[in-house]
Amino acid sequence: MRKALLSVCAVLMGSQLLSTAHAQAVPVGADHSEYATPKAEIAALTAGALGERVSLYTGETEFLATDIDIPGNNRLPVRFSRRLRRSMSGLAWPNQVTQWMGDWEIDIPYLYGTFAANLGWQVSTPGAPNNRCSVDVSDYLKATPPLAYGNGQGFGFSSAEYWSGNSLHVPGQEDQRMLVLTPDSKYGQSGTGYRWTTSDSWIFSCLPALANGGAGEGFLAKSPDGIMYKFDWMARSATGTTLRKTASNGSVTLASDLARYQYFLLPTEMSDRFGNWVRFTYGTTNNLTSITSSDGRNITLTFGQGDIPFGSGVVTSVTDGARVWTYTYESQGGSLFLKETALPDQSKWQYGIKYPKISYGMAAVTCADPPQPSFYIPPQSSYVIHPSGLRGDFYFTGRMAGRSYTPRQCVTDGQGNSYILDLKSNPGISISRKDLSGPGISGTYRWDYSYGPQNESYDTECGACLTTSQLTVSEPENTWTRYTFNNRFGAAEGRVLVEETGKGSVILRKKSTVYNEASNQIFPRLYGKDPCLRCNATYEVAVPELSQTIEQDGMKFTRKVDGYDKYARPVQVTKKTETVAP
Repeated sequence: MRKALLSVCAVLMGSQLLSTAHAQAVPVGADHSEYATPKAEIAALTAGALGERVSLYTGETEFLATDIDIPGNNRLPVRFSRRLRRSMSGLAWPNQVTQWMGDWEIDIPYLYGTFAANLGWQVSTPGAPNNRCSVDVSDYLKATPPLAYGNGQGFGFSSAEYWSGNSLHVPGQEDQRMLVLTPDSKYGQSGTGYRWTTSDSWIFSCLPALANGGAGEGFLAKSPDGIMYKFDWMARSATGTTLRKTASNGSVTLASDLARYQYFLLPTEMSDRFGNWVRFTYGTTNNLTSITSSDGRNITLTFGQGDIPFGSGVVTSVTDGARVWTYTYESQGGSLFLKETALPDQSKWQYGIKYPKISYGMAAVTCADPPQPSFYIPPQSSYVIHPSGLRGDFYFTGRMAGRSYTPRQCVTDGQGNSYILDLKSNPGISISRKDLSGPGISGTYRWDYSYGPQNESYDTECGACLTTSQLTVSEPENTWTRYTFNNRFGAAEGRVLVEETGKGSVILRKKSTVYNEASNQIFPRLYGKDPCLRCNATYEVAVPELSQTIEQDGMKFTRKVDGYDKYARPVQVTKKTETVAP
């Protein structure tokens, strides 16, 4: 299932010695967290009253809020939602479009990927680098970006070094990796014009041009429920990151830096099969100005306060035509952070959300000496205050998340540099504690997130290595939930194997799940191929549930799947109930 990458050959063209160091440059091969995160929706998720949503496998936490949601005479949404999320590694950018709301983003659908600043969203199709959608499905690696050159046309950076794949973001869902719809894929659409898919059965055909000009194609996406999305407005993140690689030229060490940005294809229209539509309108600086629908619903945005980004400022107010929501920001270190959201009744949300920062040393990255991150944890907590007065204080920590039986494959770049394709332990930002207080709460309700041993290992180290990791969430009133995850490198990585709930030292309920990883099935396992050579492959294949057992109150309930259809859905199930001996 895993794509092998034996070596990445880079080209040295007119190498030059850099006169100044770039303080934010990250060594090639040190940014593993961008590639390692498994398919997130297979892990447990929890949502809280203050908009927090936690992925319990990684501990990654995002904050969500919907300010406006206008009902209509069709099911297409006209709403204004916000999201605050940081990348797992903390290395780069908030995973957001253009800092339209400071550290928050407007939560609309979009496609995105990380590309070289001097190339943009391109592919390796000879003579047609901007045909980013209509790739040759029989040669899916043509969908990778081309070789990019750093400062002064120096070292070549392969796509595996700077690109972590293309993804789909849809509000309310986990982000999905875009996969090339190869002829042997599960949902092959031969002759229909579809070129891409996701593991959640989205399919993509191509739009010949971008709505805001520029070279190349857009994407026409079809969701599993039949909604069509035009992704054809290109935008770029306001901030980026820099990769660095070095080489020795005699007695002189040469270096080259490559700037990277996230590029986005934003939606211009959603439509259903009845002709209803919702349209997104953008200004000259790529800022979203309005959301309108065929049934007359409308949301209008006003920008101001500073010149972040591109001279358009940030959203200061939003209206549905009758009511107004206003947004206030505070400046820290030259950046704007959302501080308050005032509702039409003058109640307000209040925010003070901070995340730890992870930094890497600038030592050479080699197969023998993988990069070791250092964590910086701010002394203050983060908080969210609900309009009702409910307050949540959140604490985050930097930690290493382990993977077992990780293939130890070495990548070389042609300049004497090397790095491990997959690290057995990757840095992340995880929630460690949550406190709730306020009206109606006596004292403070506290949740603690305790991460067990990560049991990381390379396949070269293993005879019988442990293949699980654990998280225990301690809740108010002495209750707790313990999750045991599969952390073995492969298609089922990140799945919940056992979920136990209890009080004190007593287990009250235990749910165990077994997944079907056998190859000889009636259903094709492959959803599609991810051109990203270093990315986690859990997105590519179907691993459906095989059986589930629940033990509770002296009873044992078992559900076993005996047959599947061609889409890996259960068509024959055996259920059994029995008494558990005391």
